[in-house]
Amino acid sequence: MLYKTIISAALVASSFGTAHAQSKVLTPPPATRHDNVSVQGILQYGEFFGPPGYGEHPAADSKEYSFYLQLPATVTDQNPDLPLGLDFEKPNELFLQVRTTSSAMTAKLRRLIGKKVKATGSLEPSAIGHDRTGIIMNAGSVAAIRDWSW
Repeated sequence: MLYKTIISAALVASSFGTAHAQSKVLTPPPATRHDNVSVQGILQYGEFFGPPGYGEHPAADSKEYSFYLQLPATVTDQNPDLPLGLDFEKPNELFLQVRTTSSAMTAKLRRLIGKKVKATGSLEPSAIGHDRTGIIMNAGSVAAIRDWSW
């Protein structure tokens, strides 16, 4: 009986040590952020499923609205010297979500829906359920353009 108790205690202690070590390994590194990046695209405004299920249960899920750019070329095609790291899960997608916390910027974005624009700001990889594309831009400026030029 004492032998089984010692073996059980040793197994519990070793599994705790393994779980503890694994939790350190699973801690994600801080996300990469690229500041002052310009991207061109057609500004859109879309409706998306929100919490709790983000589309798994459409009748129960809330609706969320986001600005996004429909890109004529990927972010890296438009910015060849921009090193998007491994934390950017979808570096070649042709959509980019545009976020802002400024009411003035939101009003400007609303006026430019459906137009070709050049948006400048910081880029970061998607990280939460509210992120709709693999690359997120925190917009600092946005302006209408006539033609693509990068």
